[in-house]
Amino acid sequence: MQKISANAIILLKDTLSTVFWYKKNLVEYLRLSVSDGEIILSKINWIDIHKRETVSTFIDYLVKNNCNDDLIYLISELACKNDFNDLKKATDPELAIKIAQENINKLKEIYKLHHNVTIEKKKKEESKQKYLDEIQSKQYFNNKLEELKQIFFSSYSLSPIHRGYKFEEILRDLNELFDLDPRASYRITGEQIDGAFSLDNTEYIIEAKWHTPSIDHTHVIIFLEKVKTKLENTLGLFISHSSFTETAIIKANQKNIILMDGEDLVYVLENKINYIELLRKKKRHASQTGNCFYKAKDIIEKSL
Repeated sequence: MQKISANAIILLKDTLSTVFWYKKNLVEYLRLSVSDGEIILSKINWIDIHKRETVSTFIDYLVKNNCNDDLIYLISELACKNDFNDLKKATDPELAIKIAQENINKLKEIYKLHHNVTIEKKKKEESKQKYLDEIQSKQYFNNKLEELKQIFFSSYSLSPIHRGYKFEEILRDLNELFDLDPRASYRITGEQIDGAFSLDNTEYIIEAKWHTPSIDHTHVIIFLEKVKTKLENTLGLFISHSSFTETAIIKANQKNIILMDGEDLVYVLENKINYIELLRKKKRHASQTGNCFYKAKDIIEKSL
C-alpha cells in the first residue's frame, strides 16, 4: 500500500475546511464519503469544536488507522469538485471560492502525481506477476513433458497390446499439453481413429502404430482411405514408433498425410523441438516438396 505524503494530508485538510462554509454540510459530506464515517464522527465532539479542528481530527483518525482507500477517495473527489454553492453564503463569497479553488487545484496536482505513481506501480506488479506466471507455466510444461517422456520409455516393458494403448494415451496427452484440442481414439462405422486434434484451422486425424518392423505401404493405404472420406481441410498424421519403409513413404507422399516416427517423438519429448513447430514444418515441407516425412533432426540441423 502506497503511503500518502504529509503534504497531501495537510492540503486535504485545508481543502475540506475551505470548500464547505457550513459545518453541518461538511460533517454530512464526511459521514457519507468514507466507509466508517458515522463511527468516526461519533468519536468526535464536532458540535463544540471549530470546523477546521473537526476536519483535522477526522483526517488524523483515517491516517492513524491506515484508511488509505478513504483518503485517496476524498482527495480524488475534491480534486474534481467544481460546485461552490455552499460558499455563496460566505461573508466574502468571491474570496472564499477563490481560496477553495486554489486548494483544489493544488490537490488536483497531488492526486495526478499519486495516480501516475499508482499506475506505474500497478504495471510493475502486473509485469512481475506475469513473469512469475510464465515461469510457473513453463515449469509445469517442462515437468509434464518430462513425465510423458518417462511414461514413453517405460512403455517398452509392456505387452504389445497394452503398449499400443499407452502410445495412444501419450499422444493424446501430448496434444493436450500443446493446447491442440485433442480427441481420444474413437470408432465410426467401419473405422478406428486413434485420435484427432486441430491446428491452424486444419483438422488432423491420427494413426498410431507401435510395431517392431517398420510400417509398410499396406498400413499407409488403409490410413489414406480414412483420410479420403473426411472433409478437405483434414490431414492425416501417421505416427509409427519404428518408422516407415521406402514404399510406405512413397505411397504417403501422394496424398494428404504427414509422417512422424519414434525418433521425431523423442526429440519432442526431450524438448529439443517444439511439437507444434514440428507439425507446421512437416506440413509446409510436404506442401512445397511433396515429401511428407521431414525428420525432426533435419529441421534442427537446418536451423543451426
